[in-house]
Amino acid sequence: MNILVLNGSPRKKGDTAKLIDAFSKGVEKSSHVLSVLNIGTMNIKGCLACEYCHIKEEKNVFKRMICRKSRDLF
Repeated sequence: MNILVLNGSPRKKGDTAKLIDAFSKGVEKSSHVLSVLNIGTMNIKGCLACEYCHIKEEKNVFKRMICRKSRDLF
Protein backbone atom coordinates (compact mmCIF):
# COMPACT_ATOMS: atom_id res chain seq x y z
CA MET A 1 0.00 0.00 0.00
CA ASN A 2 1.22 3.51 -0.80
CA ILE A 3 0.78 6.04 2.00
CA LEU A 4 1.01 9.79 1.46
CA VAL A 5 1.54 12.05 4.47
CA LEU A 6 0.95 15.77 4.00
CA ASN A 7 2.84 17.71 6.66
CA GLY A 8 1.34 21.18 6.88
CA SER A 9 3.60 22.41 9.67
CA PRO A 10 6.28 24.98 8.81
CA ARG A 11 8.44 23.68 11.68
CA LYS A 12 10.92 21.14 10.32
CA LYS A 13 11.72 19.70 13.77
CA GLY A 14 8.37 20.30 15.45
CA ASP A 15 5.92 17.90 17.07
CA THR A 16 4.29 17.02 13.75
CA ALA A 17 7.66 16.03 12.27
CA LYS A 18 8.34 13.84 15.32
CA LEU A 19 4.96 12.17 14.92
CA ILE A 20 5.60 11.53 11.23
CA ASP A 21 9.03 10.06 12.05
CA ALA A 22 7.48 7.66 14.56
CA PHE A 23 4.77 6.73 12.08
CA SER A 24 7.34 6.14 9.31
CA LYS A 25 9.30 3.75 11.52
CA GLY A 26 6.17 1.65 11.93
CA VAL A 27 5.51 1.76 8.20
CA GLU A 28 9.09 0.66 7.45
CA LYS A 29 8.45 -2.56 9.37
CA SER A 30 5.56 -3.38 7.06
CA SER A 31 5.53 -3.74 3.30
CA HIS A 32 3.99 -0.31 2.77
CA VAL A 33 5.58 2.63 0.97
CA LEU A 34 5.52 6.03 2.68
CA SER A 35 5.91 9.39 0.96
CA VAL A 36 5.97 12.63 2.92
CA LEU A 37 5.29 16.04 1.38
CA ASN A 38 6.23 18.95 3.61
CA ILE A 39 3.63 21.30 2.20
CA GLY A 40 3.97 23.71 5.12
CA THR A 41 7.22 25.00 3.64
CA MET A 42 6.20 24.86 -0.04
CA ASN A 43 5.08 27.84 -2.04
CA ILE A 44 1.69 26.47 -3.12
CA LYS A 45 -0.78 28.92 -4.55
CA GLY A 46 -4.52 28.59 -4.74
CA CYS A 47 -6.52 28.27 -7.93
CA LEU A 48 -6.03 31.15 -10.34
CA ALA A 49 -8.91 30.08 -12.58
CA CYS A 50 -6.45 29.57 -15.44
CA GLU A 51 -8.62 26.70 -16.79
CA TYR A 52 -5.49 24.55 -17.32
CA CYS A 53 -7.14 21.55 -15.65
CA HIS A 54 -10.20 21.87 -17.89
CA ILE A 55 -8.17 22.30 -21.07
CA LYS A 56 -6.03 19.25 -20.26
CA GLU A 57 -9.06 17.32 -18.91
CA GLU A 58 -7.14 16.56 -15.72
CA LYS A 59 -8.81 13.73 -13.81
CA ASN A 60 -6.54 13.66 -10.77
CA VAL A 61 -8.21 15.76 -8.07
CA PHE A 62 -4.91 16.52 -6.30
CA LYS A 63 -3.38 17.88 -9.47
CA ARG A 64 -6.50 19.93 -10.17
CA MET A 65 -6.43 21.51 -6.72
CA ILE A 66 -3.14 23.36 -7.15
CA CYS A 67 -1.86 25.91 -9.61
CA ARG A 68 -0.07 24.46 -12.64
CA LYS A 69 3.10 26.25 -11.52
CA SER A 70 3.27 23.77 -8.63
CA ARG A 71 2.76 20.67 -10.80
CA ASP A 72 6.35 19.51 -10.28
CA LEU A 73 5.18 18.08 -6.94
CA PHE A 74 3.50 15.25 -8.83
